[in-house]
Order: sequence, then C-alpha cells, then structure tokens
Amino acid sequence: MFLELSEQKAALGMSELDNEWLVMVDGAARGNPGHAGCGAVIFDGNGKVVKELRRYLGHTTNNVAEYEGLLMGLEALLQLGKKRICVQSDSQLLVRQLNGEYRVKDEKLKTLFEKAASHYCVSLRPIVSFVCFGN
Repeated sequence: MFLELSEQKAALGMSELDNEWLVMVDGAARGNPGHAGCGAVIFDGNGKVVKELRRYLGHTTNNVAEYEGLLMGLEALLQLGKKRICVQSDSQLLVRQLNGEYRVKDEKLKTLFEKAASHYCVSLRPIVSFVCFGN
C-alpha cells in the first residue's frame, strides 16, 4: 500500500521534492523464479498521479522484476522530458545497488543495472530510496 505523497515527503525530509517528480517502482515473481510482473506509478511535483504502468514479464526472478519496474518508470519519465526525479522502491537490493552500497554480482542483474545507470546519468541526480510498503 502506497503512503500519500505528502507523507512520503515528510518521512524522507525532502521538501525539495516539490520540484521533482516521483516514481514508485515494484516487481514480484511468484515462486522466485516464477511468473513475474512489474509496475511503476509516476507522480508530478504536486503529488498527482500522472501515469500508472504495469507489465507481465513471463518467467523470471523477483530481483529482475524489480529492475524491470525501475527501467519502465525511468523510460516513461524520460519520455515525458523529466530530469529532476525521485525513485522509491521497496527492494532493498535494488536501492543499495543503485546507491553503490552493494556490488552487482549476478550477470542478468548487471545488464539491467547498467541500463538503469545510463538512465540514472541522463536523469541527473535522482534520489533512490528504500520505502517499506506495509499492509
């Protein structure tokens, strides 16, 4: 369940998000690996939902699904011409890899990481944060 954007800003102490767009990303696999899907929700600087994206990925792992959700969200933001963005994910692995805290060891994830990193550079300095989306 997503928290209200204003609650997210307060929780993260990021009043500067007012000028940034937010993308919340997620991915999951049933069975890991198993049938998987991903999604992303894009909010404008005022907290209004601009776009909701989702995609079935076939048979893959949970971590791949998380990265695919990120890529889908970043690509949509770039198509909208947005460069000041904040990324939020409930995947601690994805967030820590993107922030340079963890190395990317898995070969499949390396490819996805490099793709995300190329968007990351184009997007200037997106803030990637871990948010636990509870029940």
